[in-house]
Amino acid sequence: MDDIGDCAIYNKRLMIMSVVTKRDGSWQAEEILNARRLTLKRQFFLDGFDLLPAVAQREVIDLVASLKERH
Repeated sequence: MDDIGDCAIYNKRLMIMSVVTKRDGSWQAEEILNARRLTLKRQFFLDGFDLLPAVAQREVIDLVASLKERH
């Protein structure tokens, strides 16, 4: 997938946050995963989208963008 697709899809599905704390004089880092909950229908759609070639993914992204402008 191209960079635009990565930004448009993957960043909305997942966020990783690092939390750094100091305990007993030593630093400790933890990563917290905050995944979005998806309906099964949306997950099937995204799985299918991921299988499309980059050109077809771009077409889908452009179509969605044009539909959003009209509504």
